[in-house]
Amino acid sequence: PWDEEPQETSDGPFVLPPLPYPADGLERAIDRDTMLIHHGRHHAAYVRNLNDAIKKAPSEWRTKPIAEILTRLSELPPELRDAVRNQGGGHDNHSIFWSIMSPGGGGAPTGRIAEIVNDRFGGFEAFKAKFNESGEKRFGSGWVWLV
Repeated sequence: PWDEEPQETSDGPFVLPPLPYPADGLERAIDRDTMLIHHGRHHAAYVRNLNDAIKKAPSEWRTKPIAEILTRLSELPPELRDAVRNQGGGHDNHSIFWSIMSPGGGGAPTGRIAEIVNDRFGGFEAFKAKFNESGEKRFGSGWVWLV
């Protein structure tokens, strides 16, 4: 079941990273069950499927970091590109997601990022509205990143 530790993600170069905090560590924003589902089920499936896809690629691809693979998709055999993009993208997105959140995090930005948000979006509340709107319109997962 989804509320147990994740199962093996198959043999391959990519692994499911552990959560850097307890599954209930983000309870003010994300409940324990949601974290367990997204980590132990969804993210684990991305890793398992990515490992299965990358096995079909030339061997040198099995030692590359996922960020490099995703930036060089056009060099993969055409029949593998969609699977590697979708599964690798899901794996990378989730890995980033777990690492940038923290039990003590959140709130309005400060410093230089606050200046940029204020300048480009007209303030943090306006940024949040635009960010949420972008996620709601995104096909599939609703992932949105500010970079």
